[in-house]
Amino acid sequence: MLANLESEDIIGTETVEVIARVTSVMKNHGTLEKIANKIGLESGINSVGWEVES
Repeated sequence: MLANLESEDIIGTETVEVIARVTSVMKNHGTLEKIANKIGLESGINSVGWEVES
């Protein structure tokens, strides 16, 4: 479930950083990897990554 979505302009560039916080009741690394891969295929995306917070 999408819990939070933030965006911030990177000063001095035409780049925006977007952070999506997702919560899940169980580990779902495979699904997160699939989402990240799909986002990474979009035009204009420079990098995509994800991490687990505890």
